[in-house]
Amino acid sequence: MTAIQTCRCALSFADPRGRLVAGVVAWSLFLGSSAAVAAVPASEGAPPSAGSAVLAGTVRDSAGAPVAGAKVRIRNYHTGDGWLDGTTDGQGRFRLEGSEPGDYLVWVALGDLILTDSEVIPLAAGVNHHDLLCPRREIRGRVVSAARQPLAGARVVFNCGGGCSATRELRTGADGTFSFLVLDGWFALFVDAPGFRPQRLIPPLRIHGSSRSVELRLRPLAPGRAGSVAIGGRVTGLSPAELKTAKVAAEPMESGPAPGAWRGATLDASGYYRLEGVEPAGVWGLTVEAGSKTIAQRVNVPAGPSGSETLTVDVAFPRYFTVSGRVRNADGSPSDFGRITFDDARQASAQTTGIESDGNFTILLPSGAYLAAADYVTSEIPSPSRLAKGPVVVDGKPLAGVEIRLDAAGVIAGRILGAAADARLQEMTVRAEQGRLAQGGRVDESGHYEIRGLPPGPWQVMAWSGTGDIAGAKVTLLADPAPRAVLDVSFAPGTLTLSGRLTGFDPAANYGLRIEREDEPLAEHLVGVDRDGTFSLSGLAPGKYHVEVEDGGMPLNIHWPLWAGTVDLESDRSLTLPVALPP
Repeated sequence: MTAIQTCRCALSFADPRGRLVAGVVAWSLFLGSSAAVAAVPASEGAPPSAGSAVLAGTVRDSAGAPVAGAKVRIRNYHTGDGWLDGTTDGQGRFRLEGSEPGDYLVWVALGDLILTDSEVIPLAAGVNHHDLLCPRREIRGRVVSAARQPLAGARVVFNCGGGCSATRELRTGADGTFSFLVLDGWFALFVDAPGFRPQRLIPPLRIHGSSRSVELRLRPLAPGRAGSVAIGGRVTGLSPAELKTAKVAAEPMESGPAPGAWRGATLDASGYYRLEGVEPAGVWGLTVEAGSKTIAQRVNVPAGPSGSETLTVDVAFPRYFTVSGRVRNADGSPSDFGRITFDDARQASAQTTGIESDGNFTILLPSGAYLAAADYVTSEIPSPSRLAKGPVVVDGKPLAGVEIRLDAAGVIAGRILGAAADARLQEMTVRAEQGRLAQGGRVDESGHYEIRGLPPGPWQVMAWSGTGDIAGAKVTLLADPAPRAVLDVSFAPGTLTLSGRLTGFDPAANYGLRIEREDEPLAEHLVGVDRDGTFSLSGLAPGKYHVEVEDGGMPLNIHWPLWAGTVDLESDRSLTLPVALPP
């Protein structure tokens, strides 16, 4: 059976860059449909009614000790009905009554972070005895000052790994202690306390086979300061009404946002803002939003000594102009799309507005040349888009009566080459990108692809194998009435092989290699590592490659390679890579 487990109960899929991301399965699957049943010790209880099934047993941890207070949950394996749950008593015993005979999925929950793998158990009429295993580990910790005095009430934010985004938050006790019950895996911690510099535990914790104890020592802030580094400045180009509602936010861009590291502020009447407590050091993304207007930029945050550093970042909004008109299909008929996006690759972000039932739209845009694309409004799955052939040009004045024809007719076609022998080519993803807009295409079982409905200009074609490999190539569609380009995209552009083995690794970890050609960021490979620590990747062209060893169980908001380096590949190479797990 597919594992159903806290920190693993997720649906994985590839994002536009081929990296694994996850959407957590709704907890209501487990909590909303089950009928609560009080636990009855397995040795007690009235005889079951004729024809009904009872599941009874004891829940123990990996050391054999009984687990009290655990939830035992079941549902019918074939129909999805027949939900029951109960709580174990002080001796770890449980008894679930009232089920119809049949095959049942059974799992154990403990606390809000432990959910064991499910197993299928056949239940016959009468009493069925079955003991269950509930492994449990504990992350115990203490938050203290630099002088090792306990910090009560410190905020501890916890993230689990294994492809899930579960986050929990608690406050330390009077003695500065905290604890989480978990399964084996990777875990990230972020700690924040008034008057102290926030701290993220780097590298994250690796739990395997035993519990862990940690001590987090926080350094004090400089007197009168609320953060180690502050970002402040003035926002100009907004009206007084826009200044009242504008918001400023910043979060780390490297290694993903740390839990709790986000910082936000509003503007005063003169447009000034200040973000306190910007930690940790690194590249942060600063965003200013005022209604439909948005500006985003990168800020280098140094490691401030003790709160004495302030970065001045002024943000100037350009002048915006009203652009209005109507969206029509290529044949001139009214469009039934729900929204339209305008993108100028030279600007910080794309701008989107709704399309009314008669095709009309109104939007504020600064000067620029915009590629326009219409699609349906949906939050569930990406919808097909339709692009306009010509750009919408805003040149220092309002535009009214603009007619946008979704008439782009360009085609990019070719073959997908170099895929793995067992790859299902028709299941690959392929699309063309220009700026922040993209158009998807289709791949047939022989590897031929076609992407239609593109305007003239430079395009980047990307292909995803479904196993993490990314291949890309660039082509320009000429400004013809029906431009067409032929472009092959290859996952294996060369004849060289990079292979090797890992040393010092944990056999229970989920290792993988990320290999990216330094002078060609469109080519990236994810390579699995066998249980004996060996790996191999063929089809590489000569050149320099950045190689990272990763563990797929690490929290999604942490990018912490276990080994990283550059390999100059001029011929076949075999490497021995040492993997050092955090202590």
